[in-house]
Amino acid sequence: HRVFLRDRGYDVTFQEVTDLAERMAVWLAERGVQRGDRVGTHLLKSTGEIAAMFAAARMGAVFVNINTGLSPRQVAHVASDCGLTAFISDEPRLKRLQNAAVTVNLAPNILQVDNRPAVGSATSLLSLEASVYPLACPALAGDLAALIYTSGSTGRPKGVMLTHENICQGAQSVVSY
Repeated sequence: HRVFLRDRGYDVTFQEVTDLAERMAVWLAERGVQRGDRVGTHLLKSTGEIAAMFAAARMGAVFVNINTGLSPRQVAHVASDCGLTAFISDEPRLKRLQNAAVTVNLAPNILQVDNRPAVGSATSLLSLEASVYPLACPALAGDLAALIYTSGSTGRPKGVMLTHENICQGAQSVVSY
């Protein structure tokens, strides 16, 4: 019950983020997301984005954080380039992408979350019992964990692959300084 992060003035606990990530993982599992599948997140820096990343990792999937500043055409390129299986976003971004290929192609696998700081509003969207949580998919250090796309300032955005080990080493580096 300790505070994990502060989201626009609201304290969010480790348990709240865990609960939201678990519910998102269930949603992903119900849509057939498996180890190695790509899950796009197109959210502001928020509790929802962090929970979505953890949910994808919990499923053994690869999270693809898509910059909210990209145009609908660029978002569609990223979605197509990496072969998204599922997409998590919020109402303003989904409205902006309404006619983009990403929303047309992924229609049944789009989760709209409420991106307000209060975690409860997003978890109520996925009201599931704890007993139906999927089993964790153990990740290997060399498994792909994330695709981070460049800004596309000199052409189309390009995906940079990060393994679980890359992310852990990066986190340890930051902690050391």
